[in-house]
Amino acid sequence: MFKLINNSLKNLKHNKGRTTLTLLGIVIGIFSVVTLLNLGKAAQRYIEDEISSFGSDLLNIVAGNNTRSPFNQSNRSLSDNYFSQTEVESFLNLSKKYIAAAVEEISTTANIQYKEKTLNSQAIRGATKDYFFVRGYTLKYGREINLEDNQNFKRVIILDEDTSNDIFGDDINPIGNNLRINGTTYRVIGVKAKSDGFLSFSESFIPLSTLRKFVDQDQDTLSISMKAIDSENVDNAKLEAETLLRKVRRLDDTKESNFTINTSQDALETFNNVTNLLTIFLAAIGGISLLVGGIGIMNVMLITVKERTKEIGLRKAIGANARDIFLQFLAESITVTLLGGLIGLGLGIAVFYIVSKVASLSFELDPISVILPIIVSSLIGIIFGIYPSVKASKMSPIEALRYE
Repeated sequence: MFKLINNSLKNLKHNKGRTTLTLLGIVIGIFSVVTLLNLGKAAQRYIEDEISSFGSDLLNIVAGNNTRSPFNQSNRSLSDNYFSQTEVESFLNLSKKYIAAAVEEISTTANIQYKEKTLNSQAIRGATKDYFFVRGYTLKYGREINLEDNQNFKRVIILDEDTSNDIFGDDINPIGNNLRINGTTYRVIGVKAKSDGFLSFSESFIPLSTLRKFVDQDQDTLSISMKAIDSENVDNAKLEAETLLRKVRRLDDTKESNFTINTSQDALETFNNVTNLLTIFLAAIGGISLLVGGIGIMNVMLITVKERTKEIGLRKAIGANARDIFLQFLAESITVTLLGGLIGLGLGIAVFYIVSKVASLSFELDPISVILPIIVSSLIGIIFGIYPSVKASKMSPIEALRYE
């Protein structure tokens, strides 16, 4: 075996230019597959961490059934698209076993002004006393919005850290300062700690009652957020919420739910399905390059067989059999593809390392992406090297020696 590999390397060195061109297709294909597989997995891990950061015990109820076909909406009423205030209050006031707390989600946009500075179209959310608990938010400064703030329609606001920095400057505690929302004065009572990751965005919070009365009176409730008592009871909380909300919306057994309950696990599964399909698709593109490279190798090996016809005839004349000739050329084919695979693997890992550092992704090699190139490149050498090797092994020694 080692003698065959050694002879193959010597023969490849005699035609360095041809060997380089032969390697190129395999190198590009393996490089593409290794890079795309690892980047896909790294991006998937990153998104999973981002979604998980919202809490494995978080659930969200959205008005409307997003599983219903858009072509079958004849029995759907406009009220299916939102929750009425009566429905929300009834649901929130019902006794719950597996749901620790629930809050309605109301948001709008408004202009925030401080002295001469204006931030246009800023996201403003209505919050109640349990909002930060349900959403898993923490404060950098100040206090949360409480029951009294909502009962008295207080004009108070919690800024997110980015908005606070834009208005007051970095690392400055703005508690007690006044600013204006759409021309009305609000007092800053807190600053929400910044969340890392691309899924976080700027948003500020005022009492829900204040938002409804002074900022956006026509805002409908499109969703409700809930926190399960723990991550092990998310499915129980989901079933409990569906049962209670069907009761609130007066849906009998013959009617399907006109709302959808999502969990962070549902989001993870959906995302993983998408990224897995995308990764397979991108890897398939790299596979096309490997196919082209394999065809190129077969053509080059056929040319090599033709050029070395006299050598084949001479070897057979001094005692080499068909099996020896077959193994010699097959070893050369496997050696060149395996060498290309190793080079492509090394380049792929290097590029993945660079991209992961630049994009702040975790550098964690997928074992499959390391083992697969070696197996695939060897198989390509075998599959596309068999025909040229068989052709060489079946040559007649007399005709081969006469070949000009």
